[in-house]
Amino acid sequence: MKHRFETLATLAFLLVSAAQAQDVEETAEDMRDFDLPASEMSDMVGDGGLDLSDVDFEGSPLKRFAERWPKDLVIAPIPGRSPQLGWQLTLAGGYFLDSGDEDDEENETHPSLLGGFGMVSENGSYAYGGGAYLHLLDDKLRVKAGAAYADLRYRFYGVGRELNERGVSVDILQAMPLYFASATYRVWKKFYLGLGYVGGTVNTKAEITIEIPDPNLVNPLGDLNIGAWMIPFEWDSRDHEQFPREGWKVDGRAMFYSDSSGADFEAETYKICLLYTSPSP
Repeated sequence: MKHRFETLATLAFLLVSAAQAQDVEETAEDMRDFDLPASEMSDMVGDGGLDLSDVDFEGSPLKRFAERWPKDLVIAPIPGRSPQLGWQLTLAGGYFLDSGDEDDEENETHPSLLGGFGMVSENGSYAYGGGAYLHLLDDKLRVKAGAAYADLRYRFYGVGRELNERGVSVDILQAMPLYFASATYRVWKKFYLGLGYVGGTVNTKAEITIEIPDPNLVNPLGDLNIGAWMIPFEWDSRDHEQFPREGWKVDGRAMFYSDSSGADFEAETYKICLLYTSPSP
């Protein structure tokens, strides 16, 4: 009798253990086949991945930095390389000024811009400057102004292919402060016409390396004064200045260098640029 009771107890224990194991296995199977409701899936999944825009990262310094970043401020690093300067890095920035009521669909005034830049290169050259592009009087008056300073260093191999192939060069050092200002007025529909001025000085030196007595001899070549009266004109029918979707942009200028404008030489230059943006089909 005792033996039969132990046998029944052992059998009951095995049945209970098997049932528990089956429950665990079914629970794991249900978890593998578990599906989120469609409403929750639409909020979480987008473009094949999780949408983290609604996730609150507590204590993240990047989040706090992004919240405080002005929405109208744009800063962009621009790397590059040239045979004269080597590797170079330019940091440019711009701040857009509101042109009026953004909700007003009839407001066609382009936003004004304040900007600046700084450049450094592998061979020690550098440049920096700033400027402004203002749309005034409901975009009837456009004013451009700016100033920059550049200290450039490069090698001069002479004029002509034969001299370049000899591999003999002279190090040239040039320092040049430059500045400009112009104003254009809308005289007819989208056509602007105005007056401007460009000025500056280019100081050029040649660095010659010799063995004795001085390993580095800098020979000043003199200053070249630059000054020109400018007549700018443009036709601008674009729907947006920075991100146009359609319209024409015709930009041109005539420049006159002479003694009266402060230049050390006399010359005339003419420039015109055409840009057309076609609407998407």
